[in-house]
Amino acid sequence: MVSRGGTEGVSLPVTATMRQSLILFSHTYHAIHFSNCFSLGYGSYGSNVEADFSSTRLPLLKRGMVYVLAHVRGGGEMGRQWYEEPNGAKFLCKKNTFNDFVDVARWLVEDRKLTSPAQLSCEGRSAGGLLI
Repeated sequence: MVSRGGTEGVSLPVTATMRQSLILFSHTYHAIHFSNCFSLGYGSYGSNVEADFSSTRLPLLKRGMVYVLAHVRGGGEMGRQWYEEPNGAKFLCKKNTFNDFVDVARWLVEDRKLTSPAQLSCEGRSAGGLLI
């Protein structure tokens, strides 16, 4: 997805995990059905938050929840230049982390029509707690 806040046109990687039946359903009836959605963000210290398997997510997925990992600036998923855009210093660019996380939520609700604001929850741990 493309960030709307901060620097215009900056690509943000987003990882979404859901049941296959939801993917098929959303392609057919995307404007009718909204799913519960859980979004996780971190975005600090240039650390990568990689998509991985965790059995603790299975109960959420079995109940039809969509699990989203927002790879926001502040993390290092797209390299150092992406991390420091547009001002070239991480302390001057911290607001990008917050803008990007909000942009991912808006993208899920408005563009993808995958969930609604009432059905979207979020979490951030450690430095990601500042994000929330």
